[in-house]
Order: sequence, then structure tokens, then C-alpha cells
Amino acid sequence: VDAGKFVWIDLLTENTQDAATFYKGLFGWQVKTWSGDKTYLVFSHNGKPIAGMTAVRKQNGKAPESWWLLSLSVDDVDQSVAMVTQNGGKLLEGPVDDAGRGRMALVSDPGGAPLILLRAGGGDPADEKVATGSWFWTDLFTRDAEAAEAFYNPLAGFQKKQLDADEGHRYLVFSQNGKTRAGLVELQWDDLEDNWMPYVLVQDVKSTISKARELGGNLILEQDNVAILVDPTGAAVGIQEQH
Repeated sequence: VDAGKFVWIDLLTENTQDAATFYKGLFGWQVKTWSGDKTYLVFSHNGKPIAGMTAVRKQNGKAPESWWLLSLSVDDVDQSVAMVTQNGGKLLEGPVDDAGRGRMALVSDPGGAPLILLRAGGGDPADEKVATGSWFWTDLFTRDAEAAEAFYNPLAGFQKKQLDADEGHRYLVFSQNGKTRAGLVELQWDDLEDNWMPYVLVQDVKSTISKARELGGNLILEQDNVAILVDPTGAAVGIQEQH
């Protein structure tokens, strides 16, 4: 187990068909249903599974929001859940044993950002050189960097290092045992909910943005070699060019 590493990503979406069309067109991903569960779809890139997708339904007339949900590898799910609740987070679902995936629990951190704690049945995937069209990085967008560090340090061994600060936000990097694991963007925008967001490596940010628009997506933010897109079902995803 490579505890502290993000090992899987799921798209929870209100329209799996529109989402599948968008990501196939944008990144060249393939989509097929998972053999064990017809309601669960798997995105592949160059023949390798890269993400899952499942439909979320409206509850009490509220429109569901689509979002990418990350799975964090932990040594012991039950112990980690106890740590989450002690340190200001919440247990939302589980822990459960999933035959295909291992033991898992859905939790949220003190800022409300959801994530899955996972002890994968078959072990964690090895680190590989990132190919274009694959996951490249992940950032936590939060209004309170101190609270996030106090939460993720005992949970995942994350230590933060400040990279830069400018008007309106600070950017920090979480590392663990000398490995960089994730970034942390401290935001002052009140209308944004805390969330974890993954980034896909692309050849060219500008052309990917225009492709995303053609496919029914939108641009939220563009800065240097990074942009945040929103897919036609409302899920935000980052793209980044290699320096």
C-alpha cells in the first residue's frame, strides 16, 4: 500500500452519456461498462483503466452536482475513519468492502471536500511517467489551508510547503516522505465549495479549451499553462501543459 497517494478517481455525474461523449472527444478516452456492475462505467486511456463513472440521481428535487471524487490510499480504513471524525471531518458512507476494489469509506474533510479512503484489494498502482491524456496532478481548493494541513498531516502524512502567494490566494504543496502528493490552493472566493480537483496532462492548453467548448464544456479559469474546465454535466476538471 502506498499510503498518502491518490490511487483512483471517479466521476459522479447526472448524465453519464454526455460525460462519456465529452471525455472521449476531449482526451481520447474509451468508455465501457464494468463487468461486475452495469451501472459502473470505466474510462480507459491507451488501453489502461484511468477512472470510473457512475450516475448520481436528484434527491428531494435538488439538482445533483457532477464532480470528480478522488480515492486516497490508506493502510487501515477503519483507523483512518476514526482519525477523520476526531479531526473535524465527517464519515459520509461506509466503511464497506467492495469485491472489486477493497475496503473503502466516503468521508469529507473539515472544509467539506469529499474523498474516498481506500485500501485497495489488489494493491496500489505503481508510479509511472505521465502520458498526455492521463492524470497529472491534483489540487485541494480550500478556504482554510491551516485546517487542511492539520487534518491531512495525521491522515496521510502530508507536510506543506508554500510555493507562492499572490493577491487572493496562496499555493502550497503537500509532500510525504519526500514525494510531492498534491497541491493546495487557498481561495478567498466565498461562493466556491472546498473540493479536490484532478488535472489531465495535455499537449496544448489553448487548443484543448477550444475543443472543450466545441464539445459543450466551458472554461472557468486560465492561467499560464493551466486551465480549469467544466464538462457539460457540471463537473470541474483541470488541464495542464508540461513545462
